[in-house]
Amino acid sequence: MGQPLNFHKTFIPERHFLQALLTYVAQGKSGSLQQMAEETGIPMGRSTGKLLAIISYALGMGLVCKENSSSSNARRLSLTPFGQSVFLKDSMLSEPFTQWMVHLHLCLPDEGAIAWHMVFGRGTDVLGSRFTTSDLEDYLVRQFGPGRNRTGPLLRTYLRDEALGRARVLELKNNTVCRNKAPLLENFGTGYAAFATLLMERNFPGLSQVSLTDLENKSRWLSMCLWTESDLETALSLMERTGFVSIDRQIRPYLIEKKYNSEFLWAKVYQGTA
Repeated sequence: MGQPLNFHKTFIPERHFLQALLTYVAQGKSGSLQQMAEETGIPMGRSTGKLLAIISYALGMGLVCKENSSSSNARRLSLTPFGQSVFLKDSMLSEPFTQWMVHLHLCLPDEGAIAWHMVFGRGTDVLGSRFTTSDLEDYLVRQFGPGRNRTGPLLRTYLRDEALGRARVLELKNNTVCRNKAPLLENFGTGYAAFATLLMERNFPGLSQVSLTDLENKSRWLSMCLWTESDLETALSLMERTGFVSIDRQIRPYLIEKKYNSEFLWAKVYQGTA
């Protein structure tokens, strides 16, 4: 179950608050929301209550997961394998690589945020890579019904440096949104391999080989990346050169085969990203 439409409470995912939450979780702490707010410094007031939004962002970004707690008032979170790697190597989420990885997680249909998935995933076929802010709001209203501001902080998340602005996922020029492709850089190869492996584990458990078409239909990850056919060839080569996945190009659609579990790969995604 992903994050609901208004999970963000209109707040952007401020990186210093995400870092504070990751640090709190990494220390194995748990408690009530008030206790968490006091420990992390993330506001919990009626009009400035960012804590729930930050927790939801961290869940949608694949950084933390919920654990069962013996106390009904306590909230216990744990770092995911991806979150553990981010905490150890880039806890401030300052690198474009990290920001792209959390963006891709946030766009997933079941574990991410529903509005993000509808815009960057399924919405790619409708909105394309360039659209006006009015087009975006109208599209979201058609999807979810009228609301005060359906777009919310979605655009601001990628325009503000204190959030995910360094990834340059999108730009805003004269009320026109211009989406950018996911980077086709050598040091992103392991991250893409880990992400694809995670998608296979979640959507096709027990299978070591899956067609790219089936994986796309389940997740829309290629739509999120905005890759052309030529771009996809480059991306697959980047992934294959890591040795962590292999691509069977003998038939169409291509088959991707995972060679390791995603937990193993997430521990290696920062090797060579500096």
